[in-house]
Amino acid sequence: MSAKENAAPSPAVSFHRIDEFRRTFKVGRTTVYELLASGALRAKKCGRVTIITNAAEWAASLPDYKPSNSTEGGPVFRRQ
Repeated sequence: MSAKENAAPSPAVSFHRIDEFRRTFKVGRTTVYELLASGALRAKKCGRVTIITNAAEWAASLPDYKPSNSTEGGPVFRRQ
């Protein structure tokens, strides 16, 4: 495989195959198909290939990360 084939696609790219979407957004196959079934993701078929067409829109619609305020003195790091 070439270096280009091994490179992870950018989340800014709006069209992804299912496996590319999974690698880019770190979600499982079941989650992708659930998102497709719910309408949160849209896709087109090109022969046997499923192409997700609104990956960037989906990512932008996710809620912003808000850290919890459970510790008053700042973050607590513990070794396991």
